[in-house]
Amino acid sequence: MADSKVASIEKTSFNLSFKVSRKFWLVLGIGVLVILIATLWYLRNQQVAEQNRLSDDLSMVNSRLAGLELDQLSAQQLQLRDEIAATKTESLDLINKIGIPTDSIAISDTLYAIALKSGVVITNISASEEQTTKLANIPCRSIALETKVTGDWSKLVEFVSDLKSDFTTCLVETMTFTVSDQPLSNPSSVDIKLTVYTFEGKLP
Repeated sequence: MADSKVASIEKTSFNLSFKVSRKFWLVLGIGVLVILIATLWYLRNQQVAEQNRLSDDLSMVNSRLAGLELDQLSAQQLQLRDEIAATKTESLDLINKIGIPTDSIAISDTLYAIALKSGVVITNISASEEQTTKLANIPCRSIALETKVTGDWSKLVEFVSDLKSDFTTCLVETMTFTVSDQPLSNPSSVDIKLTVYTFEGKLP
């Protein structure tokens, strides 16, 4: 009788222990599953947020690149327009300078006027025949001249300077100065080769 009671108590304790253990593991498993789901949900949200941030950054970079390319293209376009305008202005200035017809007599008169202004003396002028040529791709007529000018050194330098500034249709090719030790009996001189251009055609 006593033995059967002990066996019954032991059996009841064993069954109670088994039921508690199973419930514990069930709760533990559900808790681990909940934690795992929460962790995955958090990581997924972090991944989505990071992807959204990278997409926004990429869109911003692309927008900036597009803006920079447009700015560069606009700047290049403006620069090209300025260069074209400057080229047209230079061409018109050049045409205006050489637009007045010039012959050898008019050239000689201009040279003598500049020499008189500078206080020097032209001792020789020789001119070649008129030729058809181009100056900066502009059709022109040209006359090549050689002239010798005598006078004081400082006045010869002044004559060359006035020649370049006052006689805008001429291009000085070469200059050869001869400095004299006896300016009274044998003044200094300069031999100049120049070409005078005349525009041939209609002004725009």
